[in-house]
Parts: sequence; structure tokens; C-alpha cells
Amino acid sequence: MTRISAEEYRQMAGKSTPKSKHHNNKVYVYSDGSVSIGRKAEAHGEPVEVYDSHKEYLRYRELILLQRGGRIGDLRRQVPMEIQQGYADSDGKLVKPIYYKADFCYIENYRGRPIEVVEDVKALDKATGQYLTTEAFRIKWKLLKAKYPDKLFRLV
Repeated sequence: MTRISAEEYRQMAGKSTPKSKHHNNKVYVYSDGSVSIGRKAEAHGEPVEVYDSHKEYLRYRELILLQRGGRIGDLRRQVPMEIQQGYADSDGKLVKPIYYKADFCYIENYRGRPIEVVEDVKALDKATGQYLTTEAFRIKWKLLKAKYPDKLFRLV
């Protein structure tokens, strides 16, 4: 039996690829240095990095330059942060921990002292000037700020 990908199935069934909530396009980076936006370029093999949006990819490139210039340090991508520990409920059933995955974390000199920055890239609504976020994101963001008061949280 031949296996097909979900994308191939959608094409065969005449269905389009599901659109993202904020109409962003994934960015794929390959080991040969090629970059494709919106869909994988199979001629280059499997991607070595995937970004949720073009804006996130560009921000990462900017952060790399800031790190090379010594403005920031210890740059990391897709950093899992625990919001709530796992536990056993009153029936003894195990409840999994809740994590948030930060787009970027890095160390920055802030007001004369080093501080860890937790950064998330969001699209900006041009009409309102507000970042496009979901209710789930806003709740997680508030919980993270309360749990990690020693970190600086930033939306870009």
C-alpha cells in the first residue's frame, strides 16, 4: 500500500491547503542555504529550520546580527517554558504539564544589568495597531509573566 501525505490527499480530493489564522506563510530553510516561503521546495531535501511566518524568519536573522555585534547573547529559538507543572488530580489521574514555546529567548543588557528576554513574534493589525493574538495566547502570556517576573517579555 502506497502512503501519501496529507497535502497530496487534499490535492487529489480537490481540497486546498488549510489557511493559517493570520494568513502567514511558513518559511523553510535548507542545509544548502536555500529558503522557500509558503511551501516546501522538495528539490532541496528536508528543511533544517522552519519558521511560522516570514516576519519570524526576518526577526531571527536580525537577532543573529545583534548577537554577532555583541548587543545580545545566548540566542535560542523555540524555547519551551513550563506554565503549570504536571500533577495527579483527586482521582489519581495524571494531568500533563502545560508548556509555552517562546519564539526566541536571549540575554540583553537592560537598564544596566543583564536580563533574559522572552520574545514572541506576532502580526500587527494595521487598522488598530494591535498585535493579533488569540485568547489562549493572552492567558498564557499573563501566566508566564506572573511565573517568571525576573524575565522581560516582549512582543514584536
